Amino acid sequence: MIEKHLEDLERRIDPSAESDLYAQWSDFVEGAFDGDLFSPARGKAFAPKLDWPEVSINEALDDFDRMALQQFGMCSEAVASGSGAILCVRANYGTGILPSLFGVEMFVMDEQANTLPTNKPLNDPDAIKARLDRGVPELRQALGGKVLEMAECFVDIARRYPAIGRHVHIYHPDLQGPMDVVELLWGSRLFLDIVDMPDRVHTLLELVTETYIRFMQAWQQIADSE
Repeated sequence: MIEKHLEDLERRIDPSAESDLYAQWSDFVEGAFDGDLFSPARGKAFAPKLDWPEVSINEALDDFDRMALQQFGMCSEAVASGSGAILCVRANYGTGILPSLFGVEMFVMDEQANTLPTNKPLNDPDAIKARLDRGVPELRQALGGKVLEMAECFVDIARRYPAIGRHVHIYHPDLQGPMDVVELLWGSRLFLDIVDMPDRVHTLLELVTETYIRFMQAWQQIADSE
C-alpha cells in the first residue's frame, strides 16, 4: 500500500516550487526578508490522485510502513494545499525515546487520544543508582531501536524516489534535552533531590549526555549519510 502513495507524492513534488519555498525560508532565517509579514507559500497546489489514509499515532508506533504513511501524508497535505511548510518527516515516537533505553516503563495513551507516548518516571534514587551502575545503554533497543530503523526506512525511500529524496527533509527525533531526560527518568522528586543528592543527579546528567551524544552519532550515520 505504501508504494502507490509514495509514487503519488513523488509525481506531485514540483522541484521549482520546493526550491523557491526553501529560498523564501532561507532568506527569512538569514535576515534577508524585508517585508511586513513573513507568509511563505508554494504558489502552486497539486492534489493527490488517490486517497491517503489517516494513520493514528498508536498505529504508527508498531509499524514502520504506517509511520511512513503518517509522516509522508503530512507532506502530501502540504503539497495539496500549497502551504508554506517545508516538507519533512521524522521518526515520531515521542519524548520517551532516550528514557526507554534505560529500561523504564512506557505509558501509551488510549487510541482515541491520538497522542504520543511517554515514560513512567522511576521516582526512586536507588533505582537511578542501579541504572548508573550499568553505564551507557545499548542504543538499538526499545524506542531507540525503532527510531534508528525508521531512519533507515526514510533513507531507503529517499534513495528510491529522487524528488522525495531531494525535497523531503529527515529531521531530528524528539530526544528532548539532557536535563529534561534526567527529569523524565527521575521524576518530580528531582527538584528536591537535586539539592539533597546533587552528585547523583550530576552523574545521571553526565550519563544521559553521553548517551545522547552516542545516539545522535548513530542517527547521523544513517540520516546524514546522503
